[in-house]
Amino acid sequence: MRVQALEDEAPAVTTAPVAAIIPMKPLEAAKSRLAPKLSQGQRQALALNVMEHVVRNALRASLGAVWVVGGGPVVRSLVQQHGAQWHEDETSDLNSCLAVSFEMASQQGLAPLYLPGDLALVDWPEIQSLTRSLRPGTGLVISADERNEGTNALHIPPGSPFRPLLGPGSFRRHVDSAAALGLETAIYNSPGLAFDLDTPADLEELEKRSPGALETLVQERVT
Repeated sequence: MRVQALEDEAPAVTTAPVAAIIPMKPLEAAKSRLAPKLSQGQRQALALNVMEHVVRNALRASLGAVWVVGGGPVVRSLVQQHGAQWHEDETSDLNSCLAVSFEMASQQGLAPLYLPGDLALVDWPEIQSLTRSLRPGTGLVISADERNEGTNALHIPPGSPFRPLLGPGSFRRHVDSAAALGLETAIYNSPGLAFDLDTPADLEELEKRSPGALETLVQERVT
């Protein structure tokens, strides 16, 4: 098994259109680890506003489809306003949600792309370049978080036997699982895909990188 590190320069060679899949928790349960810094209303606003940012950039990346799965009626309304698709999540956990969504995309001839809804600094060229890294013979394209522990993007061809294993330490588990399946892994590195919002320290880092962004993102909106 070969693991290849990629940057932002792969030519477009994927034959299947891509479905970006963005899973969302119910807003009332969103970003619980940020409770020491943000009120529940601020956490809900943050989750909704950052998801909107990810959806907008996924749409600009000219993919085959952009799906948001779960999150409830407020999320559904916002997603549909932007022209993306919303699907109800009838599963019990994130990995089951993604497995069902990946299978649904594959049945439609779409190459599944998992994107978290908390990538506050991602931009559309990064998303587009990642999808173009799924070259013939590549079984998996993966992006790690900045700690090289979690998984912040996961892209596979339609019909792949690969299944998501999100959770603590998922980046290494995904690489190992691909190896066990005999799949070649490409690792795609970019700043926007690596940075997510999980902890109070991440909020401080966001303010350093984009001053004023946090104040905007936690503003509650009329829904």
